[in-house]
Amino acid sequence: IAAIALPMKAIAGVGAQFEDLKDSLDQVFGSIQAGDAAMSKVFEFAQTTPFQIEDATKAFIQLKSAGIEPSMDMLQTFADTASTSIDQLGAFEALIRIVQRSAAGGMGLEEINQLDDRGIPATKILTEALGKSREELSEFGKTAEGAAEMVQLLIGGLETRFGGAMENKMDNLSTKTSNMVIAFKQLADEVFKSGLGDFLKNMADSLTKMANAIAAAVRAAGNKQTAADFGVTKEKGETD
Repeated sequence: IAAIALPMKAIAGVGAQFEDLKDSLDQVFGSIQAGDAAMSKVFEFAQTTPFQIEDATKAFIQLKSAGIEPSMDMLQTFADTASTSIDQLGAFEALIRIVQRSAAGGMGLEEINQLDDRGIPATKILTEALGKSREELSEFGKTAEGAAEMVQLLIGGLETRFGGAMENKMDNLSTKTSNMVIAFKQLADEVFKSGLGDFLKNMADSLTKMANAIAAAVRAAGNKQTAADFGVTKEKGETD
């Protein structure tokens, strides 16, 4: 039983997670077709970086929600940059947050410090590119135009310094292990979508109905039936 139940539980967990991620992409990108295209890009990006599908999906959703079309070139630059940090995922997420917040009309020293703290010379790149002091950067980034210019200069500076850095890590065990995990997750998702998912959903519905029926029987035995037990439902706004 364990030999059957444990793999099914793992497959169900992956399938349910992928369903939720796909639903989120569909909503944010506006349609099922657009969500499918975004999911394909997520898989492509995750397979060439040390980041998992969940991390890549979160980045796509954050950018699109902020009105920014996720660019594979930009994301690859962020992955290259993050690969040089001891906190790769933290650096990648900080880069995504900076772009996301700049789209809302501002960028301050707090966001820049998040990169500096992870060994990414964001302040140095921006002060050299703009010819401004650290304090002046904060003032310059308060406007939407200033924040947008800072982001573009930062991305360009990161590309110049770290472009292609990820290639050096593709043979590392950490990256290969991450890709292996992704491959098994995709396999589990395909098994889930081949019919197992529908079977598990039907089983869950049946068990829910059984539990509700037993609960109703227990209430009846104790003469504690509710209106719902007699098929009576309240209209919207109606009180007891």
